[in-house]
Amino acid sequence: MPTEIQQKYIDAVKEHGSKSAAARALGVDESVVRRAIKRAARHDPSLHADGAPEGYLLKGVSTFTKTPSGGAWVKTAVDKEAMREVLEAVVQDIADSGRGLLEPLPPAASVLADDYLAVYPLPDPHLRLLTWKPETGKNYDLKIAEREIKATFDGVVATAAYSWHAEKALLISLGDFFHSDGESPFTPANKNILDTEGRFGKAAVAGVRILRHMIDRLLSVHQEVEVFLIAGNHDENQAVWLSIVMAAVYEKEPRVTIHVNPARFQRYEFGRCLIGAAHGHTIKLARLPGVMATDWAEQWGRTRHRHWYIGHQHHDEGHNEDMGASWETLRTTAPNDAWHAGRGYRASRDLKCDIWHKETGRKARFIQEVTG
Repeated sequence: MPTEIQQKYIDAVKEHGSKSAAARALGVDESVVRRAIKRAARHDPSLHADGAPEGYLLKGVSTFTKTPSGGAWVKTAVDKEAMREVLEAVVQDIADSGRGLLEPLPPAASVLADDYLAVYPLPDPHLRLLTWKPETGKNYDLKIAEREIKATFDGVVATAAYSWHAEKALLISLGDFFHSDGESPFTPANKNILDTEGRFGKAAVAGVRILRHMIDRLLSVHQEVEVFLIAGNHDENQAVWLSIVMAAVYEKEPRVTIHVNPARFQRYEFGRCLIGAAHGHTIKLARLPGVMATDWAEQWGRTRHRHWYIGHQHHDEGHNEDMGASWETLRTTAPNDAWHAGRGYRASRDLKCDIWHKETGRKARFIQEVTG
């Protein structure tokens, strides 16, 4: 049971709707309210922050006559303070690195070719996925994911960038950057149960840290970097705030462009090349050439080499040019979860880099397998 003081703070949060409002009403610092409620929750886990599951606010109670199928129901809604805490943690992590909101970095040292583009697709990292080796054949958590993704990305960059010296780089996250769309361990649309690790805030901080590592690595070998962060079926909402945060991180870096665009389908035009990108869960892939020709008619008319990068499938599968454009699905960097492992799904994990020439199209591909 909460102490008398702790109960006072719990009641104040319920009355005023948030911890900050309760602190103002009681004339104390917000941290005092938070600590008291946190201590109370240690003895009564059902309390969490304010009587509702952590990350939610108590909205009200509907009480009605008790029947075999009836009772009292607690209504909850997304706690805006919980999202604020996530963003504060991300900002603090940036500040702790000693760089803050980034100032311009020194240009890449090599003499670079402006007629080449290096495309780095990032398919389905599924940060916050949790697996157990006896069940899936592979242990996986946030620490392992961050270590493996960074090492694999560094490997493919070292091989591709120093072989072709492309002036421009394109980093495309093809969706499902996060395994869940927030605290809830379910897919947003179908409510499939997910194997998730810990608090979502940990995944948010790790995700920003991974993207910063990738972008900074690209800036060391390319003159310009453009970044697309596309939403998937696992992270339909999180991709939006992630792009906003990354745009803020690099707002002072003229060599980086972060595209803040929630559209399902994204494009990039480079000379006579038109590159499309999508997660792929909302469309039959055979319709992609039609989407490209219809939505981007002007770009279609100016280009000759047209290609789509797609995630979602977790395995490599290409389709040669059909109706004016080709497409392919790509392997993920994440291992199978328990559900897929138990149903016999198997695929290697890797990251790739494609080199495109502005007149003659795709020239080379570099592949770095994930090991660990």
